Amino acid sequence: PSLSIETVASGGGSICSFDGMKFSVGPESSGSEPGPACYGAKGPLSITDVNLLLGRLDENNFGIPVNKTLAWKAFKALAGDALSEHKDPESILEGFLRIVNEKMATAIRKISINKGYDTSEYSLVSFGGAGGQHACDMAEILSINKILVPSEAGLLSAVGMGNARIERFYIKQVLNTYQQIRENLKEIIRRSEDKAVELLKEEYIPEENIYIREVLIYARFMGQETSLEIIYEDPDRIPQSFRNKYEKIYGHWIENREIEIESIKVIAAEKPKDVVIDSVQTDEYLPVPAKYQKSWLDNAWVDVPVYIWEDLETGAEIKGPALIISKFTALVLKNNWYLNINTHNQAVMEFRQKEKEVSPGNLDQSHFNDSIQIELFTNRFISLAEEMGALLRRSSFSVNIKERLDYSCALLDRDGELIVNAPHIPVHLGGLGLCVRSIIEKFVMRPGQVFVTNHPGYGGSHLPDITLVAPVFDQNDELTGFVANRAHHAELGGSRPGSMPPDATNLPEEGKVIAPFCLIDQGQADWDRITRILKSEPFPTRSIEENMADLTGSLASIQAGSEGLKKLCRTYGTSTIHYYMEHLKDYANQTLLKRLKKFKHRNLKAMERLDDGHKIMVKVSISDQQMIFDFAGSSGTHPGNMNATPAIVRSAVLYVLRLLVDEDIPLNEGLMRSVDIRLPKGFLNPDFYDD
Repeated sequence: PSLSIETVASGGGSICSFDGMKFSVGPESSGSEPGPACYGAKGPLSITDVNLLLGRLDENNFGIPVNKTLAWKAFKALAGDALSEHKDPESILEGFLRIVNEKMATAIRKISINKGYDTSEYSLVSFGGAGGQHACDMAEILSINKILVPSEAGLLSAVGMGNARIERFYIKQVLNTYQQIRENLKEIIRRSEDKAVELLKEEYIPEENIYIREVLIYARFMGQETSLEIIYEDPDRIPQSFRNKYEKIYGHWIENREIEIESIKVIAAEKPKDVVIDSVQTDEYLPVPAKYQKSWLDNAWVDVPVYIWEDLETGAEIKGPALIISKFTALVLKNNWYLNINTHNQAVMEFRQKEKEVSPGNLDQSHFNDSIQIELFTNRFISLAEEMGALLRRSSFSVNIKERLDYSCALLDRDGELIVNAPHIPVHLGGLGLCVRSIIEKFVMRPGQVFVTNHPGYGGSHLPDITLVAPVFDQNDELTGFVANRAHHAELGGSRPGSMPPDATNLPEEGKVIAPFCLIDQGQADWDRITRILKSEPFPTRSIEENMADLTGSLASIQAGSEGLKKLCRTYGTSTIHYYMEHLKDYANQTLLKRLKKFKHRNLKAMERLDDGHKIMVKVSISDQQMIFDFAGSSGTHPGNMNATPAIVRSAVLYVLRLLVDEDIPLNEGLMRSVDIRLPKGFLNPDFYDD
């Protein structure tokens, strides 16, 4: 067995940095040696230093000696001239915390969406020595109202390993359809249970102390690679259980497709001891704080009580703001949060101002200047694109999308210029802006529209890559921007399966060509039109059901992206969203220009040939304010299927520039603001027609 573990570089050792334009955190870490600056080993400013300087730690109750003076010196050395632009340094320090909190929340949100879960329906469990310092902030970002913190949270795995029950499992591979195996399923499971018990008896566990904890069925559609785990209850319930799980994760259902039982897993476990988890006592016990100290909370210094966890009794209730310190962790309890100690010495923190929506928008951030806000909005934009990608992967059918991850999602501004993308397929991303701008030129944008195309003359790549584009309008019907995705369909017609025959001499031989049209308009989907296109002669698609399922998944991703951008507009204001979209492009451009100073007044040339002799020629001219890519001299239109498109060329140039910059910035078309691509007609820029 294996666990899917995602880590985000945002721990206490995450290094804080400033490049002169924006502040950022991580992914580099100071580690345990030299560690944060406050450790006294000449380490860099890290998140632990930030928490210390903001009074979110008690320096007298820390595992090792820490020095606040050293942390302050490291902060002044880093912030430098930026400090003069702020009335107080606390806004910069708080900005570092906000950046790191949003990064962690983004990771949690992405994983949850990929699994089909809404974070607001769950509680947050905080582990690690520093987890409690950030838990309330992260819960508010994720719209979570309850947090559980174990008393030994800082010890994490060691305690868990020491208390874990012994289990053994047996897996029986089946690889038969449900109908083929249904009559024999109970007997197969019984024999599998016996083998699981025998495995556990080898660990010297008496048979009377063994029970079958769970039987799991791994099912999938015939032809699908990924199987879904469902809990076995009865053979007759398997189809419905599979459908419920499939629709929850993928967002659609495919009729008339056989269900395959991939394997059966039986888990035998040592019987647990009788454990009763009592609820928190209702009679309030009000503890006495050990002392008071100043902490920076909610944009102000306040005197907060400091409680020692080991001194708290069961039923203790503490109202925030407060600090709770133990040998293994430290908790920051914010306003509107209450903490109770339950019968297992766990801290249960609950947000009780129910009438107030818990969201990032409720946190006053007006005191953050552009150096911090640009990083915050970059993370928010990237989070939106990553959530689109997670949903697209979850809700699609094709192996190309689910397993090969051959898809891309992006956020674009109201002019159709790429702002951010999730870290997906590079060749897609430079082309998405060109595709969106071609649709802007062809159609009048209205709320509720979603356009579809794969046409290479409209910013497409090869035909299996189908693009969906949606304009997004705010509550006042003002165009805010665009969301787009591009996904590779496993089958799209053509003279041979796979839609990419090497001997093709025209587009219909490669697959179905979809000139851009409005797939969704005023909430109504034109499925008939897309079905006619995909099933039309010559060379219709061979898998219309899979095509429609993948389009449904792409559409779900687009709708999620649209709602995400609308929420950003409601939370921060449309003008603010426009400002930071433009600011991010300008930041990318300035970063490129700074890099170009090392190459100015240089002229570079290169020539490459395809196997059949067709030439790609490029001349790159560089000044301190501009780069020119001139492809004059490249071969004419190719008679076969080796022709590229301006979108592909633009993607390649954009990706090279992103590598040249070598900074932690999102791929966006601000990098192209000082770039001129000169592309004559030929096999890099052939003529295309709608039909």
